[in-house]
Amino acid sequence: MTPQRASGQQTVTRHCLPLLFAIATAGLCLLPPRAALAEVPGLLNFQGRIAVRGAPFDGIGLFKLALVNTDGSTVYWRNSDDSNADGEPDAAVSLTVSGGLYSVALGDTALANMAALPASVFSNSAVYLRIWFNDGVTGFQRLSPDQRIAAVGYAMMAANVSDGTITREKLAPDLANQLNSFTIVSNDAQDPGLVARGFQVFTTIAPPPWSNGASKDAPLPRSGHTVVWSGQELLVWGGDIGPGTPSASGSAYQPTTDQWRVLSPLNAPASRTQHSAVWTGTEMIIWGGISASGYVNTGGRFNPSSQNWSALPTTGAPSGRQGNVAVWTGAHMLIWGGTDSSGLLADGALFNPTTGQWTALSAANVPSARAGATAVWTGDRLIIWGGHGASGPLDTGAQLVFHGEVPQASWQSIATLRAPSATHAHTAIWTGQKMIVWGGKNGGSFFNDGAVYDPVTNEWSPISSENAPAARANHNAVWTGAEMIVLNGENASGALATGAAYSPAANKWRPLANPGLPMARSATSAVWTGLEILIFGGQAEGQPLSALQRLNPQPAWHFFRKP
Repeated sequence: MTPQRASGQQTVTRHCLPLLFAIATAGLCLLPPRAALAEVPGLLNFQGRIAVRGAPFDGIGLFKLALVNTDGSTVYWRNSDDSNADGEPDAAVSLTVSGGLYSVALGDTALANMAALPASVFSNSAVYLRIWFNDGVTGFQRLSPDQRIAAVGYAMMAANVSDGTITREKLAPDLANQLNSFTIVSNDAQDPGLVARGFQVFTTIAPPPWSNGASKDAPLPRSGHTVVWSGQELLVWGGDIGPGTPSASGSAYQPTTDQWRVLSPLNAPASRTQHSAVWTGTEMIIWGGISASGYVNTGGRFNPSSQNWSALPTTGAPSGRQGNVAVWTGAHMLIWGGTDSSGLLADGALFNPTTGQWTALSAANVPSARAGATAVWTGDRLIIWGGHGASGPLDTGAQLVFHGEVPQASWQSIATLRAPSATHAHTAIWTGQKMIVWGGKNGGSFFNDGAVYDPVTNEWSPISSENAPAARANHNAVWTGAEMIVLNGENASGALATGAAYSPAANKWRPLANPGLPMARSATSAVWTGLEILIFGGQAEGQPLSALQRLNPQPAWHFFRKP
């Protein structure tokens, strides 16, 4: 354990232990189906301890991570880009620290601002983990010393062993006979590879059921609200609690304890609906939307640790609007597009919570004005797609690429070949490498197709339609780190309760067969906690809803063996 003293008389200490868990059971081998082998992510689990002024830190900590050589002169991997070349990643990963202890899976792209971890990193003989930490008060400081990654990380290199390198002499002579006595698990009850080898299912573990969250102290039924995931809690705020009745209330849900707590109304923003919300790692920022008096360009910052609200400045803020995109870049809240009483908009701004200032976006080659576009943040750029334009739904998009210091940026058009149909009320998620767009509608036509966009190659690839969920709009899509889960939404017949999971690695859909009674709803909100999906609010048959439902989307596991 090595202390490092920084400015402000803050002492930060840490003791980090890399972990790898390998489980062997005599006569039992649990293997995914062949298609799933390529989906297993390259993750490196890491645990550490943080103390501030000698006391274990509690709360949401911001971490920047890099894998470097012995003296740090060469960087093999960062959790995000380093556009200003200062040696420190631009964006931070938010982690929950309890009693000074934290855990992180390096390369887990389900975490915001976490880049994938290539196995090639461990082709180097000595690899060290470098960490920068910010407690939300004194800014980022580098912890020392760098921690050496031992043999556990190099196990990932096994995936790079060339075909034919492992010869018969390296294998047990009776390996084929041994395999016949193994039990193998697959998520496909008709796994063709196993069936062809004479294996048969002898038992199945059902997927986890849907469950309902607590109702005590839950927010009133609503739609048009926002939710963010803090790493510990689901924060719900605003929205319509009745026709023409916007709210200024909210609550926080803790899934570990299955409890709600009401957010303080003191100094909260004015009531509104169809607004935007982002999570910074320490605060929820609310902005824009529609109040009882019209479009607003006001907002507020909520700190769940202190339960305090503070107002956003309006000087330099964009004009009031709804239907805009809003993302957290790691340092700024970015607002673009939307609509107001004058029509569609194609401008935006960045809000810096550190300085408390707005900066207008002045990038060239601005895409056409639109509302209801989807947006993802990749670590160094904003990608937008679709939405409603002046002549109807759009089948175009753009990238806002940042160059060095904000707000130096430029818009770049993106390819349309094999892109999704013109659509709005669709969804888009970021996998850590690619954007997946799915669903939506155009007039009275609802879609159940989509495409995957690679910003590196500027190319789209189609999504399989086999076993895809029913066509829908105003649905939810969340990324689990391996699959896109599509839930809820609506079609011409009304609200939907169905869903499915899509694996981009296998280009394959699977139905969600979890037992229970999911609620049919559209225009709801959903987040991925790292363990499960939390769904709250929305509407059905024109009525706002409140019930919180929880889903672990794990599939059924089917156990095979030779008869």
